[in-house]
Amino acid sequence: MKNAIDDYVQHREIKNSAESARDARQRLAKHAIPALGHIRLSKLTLRQVADWLDSLVRVSDDDEDTRKSKDGANRLLSYLKAALNLAFKKDIIGTDTAWRRVEAFKNVGAARKVFLTEDQVLRFLERTEGGFRDLVISGLFSGGRYGELVAARVEDLDPREGTLHLDGKTGGRDVYLGDEALKHFESL
Repeated sequence: MKNAIDDYVQHREIKNSAESARDARQRLAKHAIPALGHIRLSKLTLRQVADWLDSLVRVSDDDEDTRKSKDGANRLLSYLKAALNLAFKKDIIGTDTAWRRVEAFKNVGAARKVFLTEDQVLRFLERTEGGFRDLVISGLFSGGRYGELVAARVEDLDPREGTLHLDGKTGGRDVYLGDEALKHFESL
């Protein structure tokens, strides 16, 4: 198992990035290798993978704490399945039944919900300047993520429709802009 994880981390570094590989290596080394690393791939069972996944969950009186631990366990399961799927694709293991049917926890992923007060926004803007200030204001007006905003181009703004097209990790979307927001983006 450990060799399959090492192979996956190397593959991830080539296909994605060194940072992505480092994240996978650290998470799997901390959570998967101690529990499953000693098992030969050919001997790995669905029960072992399912029990490992369950062991990652903190059962608590705090529902939010339990939800977060399930969400983190799902992320780790994705890494582990990716490592095992790569071994399967490379014909290192002949079957994927030990992990294919292990299901992630349902309805535990949640976007971070952070809302700044008007006072917090004003204090933040007082401490910014130049292009970064423009970026912050653009985010406040559009709700766009950093990556979406820095990737936006002049042609993404449609002043007649009053929209800004943003592309990012959740796909493309059109943001409708108010008059003040439209003036801001036109000035940029």
